[in-house]
Amino acid sequence: MTSNNNNLQISFVHSRYRNEDVAICVLVDVSARVKMEESLQEMAAAAEQASQSKSMFLATVSHELRTPLYGIIGNLDLLQTKALPQGVDRLVNAMNNSSGLLLKIISDILDFSKIESEQLKIEPP
Repeated sequence: MTSNNNNLQISFVHSRYRNEDVAICVLVDVSARVKMEESLQEMAAAAEQASQSKSMFLATVSHELRTPLYGIIGNLDLLQTKALPQGVDRLVNAMNNSSGLLLKIISDILDFSKIESEQLKIEPP
């Protein structure tokens, strides 16, 4: 690095030319490349931070959605044990199926966020 903060790359070659020893020295200003590399490192760090924030957000939202959904599913399960009029029991059954599918989607999102943040643990059956 020079006194004015330029980064220089020095290449030196020693050889013979017309029966004489010669030395060739080349100075290349690599300041732009160094700045570009630093910028890329900063962008990579920012992208990693954004990815972690997204994963944390997905995990939090998934947990927040699952908690009330468990209450809905539990109450629908209780309703299915009661003698209900024919039209109502079909509606309760449809709501129970839909809430089960929604729970599956939310669980998949939570698993995805765990995979992204490398927190998913696979246990043998």
